[in-house]
Amino acid sequence: MKGLQISLYHLIVLFLKMVKIQNKTLWILLLLCSIIYFSYYGNSFIDRYEINDDVRVHYTPSYLFEENILENDIQTELFFYETPIIFLYIIFLLSKIVDIILLSKILSFIIYLLIILFLYKLLRIENDENISLYLSILFAFILMAFPSISGGLPRSFSYFFIIYFFYAHKLENNLKIIMVSFFSLIIYPPSFMIIWISYSLMILEGFIRSRVDKKKNKQNKKFLSEFKYFVFLSIIFLILGFVIYGSAQENQFGELADKNRIENDPIFSEDGRINIYPIESYTSLFFKYSYTLLLISLLIAIINMGLFGIAEGKKAIKHYHFSLLISGFLLYIISSDFGLILHFYDRYVRYTIPLFILLFLGVNLDLLLKNIEKDKSKQKKNLFLFFFFTLIIISIIPSTSTDTIFCDKSESYNYLLEANGSILVAGHPYDMSCIPLYSKKPVFISYEGLAPEYSSYYEIMKNRTNQVFSMYYSSDIDKILNFCEINNITHLLVSYRYFQYENMEFISPFNSLIKNITINNNKFILNNISSKYKIINTEDYYLMKCEDLKNEK
Repeated sequence: MKGLQISLYHLIVLFLKMVKIQNKTLWILLLLCSIIYFSYYGNSFIDRYEINDDVRVHYTPSYLFEENILENDIQTELFFYETPIIFLYIIFLLSKIVDIILLSKILSFIIYLLIILFLYKLLRIENDENISLYLSILFAFILMAFPSISGGLPRSFSYFFIIYFFYAHKLENNLKIIMVSFFSLIIYPPSFMIIWISYSLMILEGFIRSRVDKKKNKQNKKFLSEFKYFVFLSIIFLILGFVIYGSAQENQFGELADKNRIENDPIFSEDGRINIYPIESYTSLFFKYSYTLLLISLLIAIINMGLFGIAEGKKAIKHYHFSLLISGFLLYIISSDFGLILHFYDRYVRYTIPLFILLFLGVNLDLLLKNIEKDKSKQKKNLFLFFFFTLIIISIIPSTSTDTIFCDKSESYNYLLEANGSILVAGHPYDMSCIPLYSKKPVFISYEGLAPEYSSYYEIMKNRTNQVFSMYYSSDIDKILNFCEINNITHLLVSYRYFQYENMEFISPFNSLIKNITINNNKFILNNISSKYKIINTEDYYLMKCEDLKNEK
């Protein structure tokens, strides 16, 4: 606990030095948002085994920088391949100072504060201080409704990169634009694509404006300068992107899944590993809780135009807001036709729609309150804002949640961590995913490792999964011993719950195999192992050495 306090202290001090907060409102905002964050994720800082599930994917590969840790493990190698190398280096270096599990949680909290901080700064450029404060608090809850930051993962940076880009663009700070574009490219490319399509649309809008109104020479010259700068940067980033990701097309894992395979392979179905199509089912969550905010924003926009005229209402139409919205939908539509080549396409609406609605709501609300300023006192307006945002937040809270999981076999993780020699663990895929992260030992097949994106890799994992279930539910001890010998398995981790009829299922296309094996068979060897051969034995599971199975014959 002392180490945790020291680590948190140093990281918070570093954060405060970095952002240089002087505004009292900002202090209040960050304090309130910290309370919100810890009300959801506070327990994970106490319980080491409560983590975001993808920490197992994006943090485990950093062990490969250490000698003789998870070497030649194809699952870890895939995770390494899919995680940006710069992110892995950062995690590896920081893990020398802070425990890697704790690091994932601290990094998540810092990213969360940075998002709120720069969102507030962006909002303050065009909104009243109180509106900016309430909108930022609202977004703190939206981040909990659409979990996007937990785990300190590469994708956790998305909102920060996008918000910081628009903040830098409003300040006309080209250096900051270059920096945020560069880091978004090397850490999470989907956020870079959103940024650069948005930037392109703003440039296009400037070009059209310059053609329509040629009298504004000063503005036209400014646009021409920005256009040349944009073209130059686009070429640089195109070359950089090709250098970083161009070689990624050739790999040991096979071809990336295209739309045809995704639509026909059961592993991508609703009860499969990843459910992508139809589009509506995969992204409905991100539209579902946006309707209310969008309708409120549109209603206020209509009121502005109705009460104060169209010309006044048009002041709330900010071009960069709509460039963000359009970029999200464009990338969403384009990527949905390219399988997984442009990443999971829900990301493009997840990181654009909620932010667009928030920004659009802010300018319309600000315009409405400014126009009724003569008729209402400041105190009444503040009271209105308080109740207005309180009602919205109350409506969002039921949809908020944490996206953490529990790695609940700590005794086995600790034992395997201390175990020497060449070790390979097999068991139910659901039980295997946490072992490499906590024990630094490879597993035969895990749920996280059963990634269907790459064809050749998936065939290997599919074969391993079939082998595991044939072994797990076998009534022939020789078959289990043969499985261990052929695959060099040293340990078996077995959960009793998976021998209960209602739990004898997994995901498509493996459920049919499990059904065929278990039908008319209830004499499972692994459910009846003598306690004396179990290294770890709890009421939920046990761990044993494969070699001890010979004594059961």
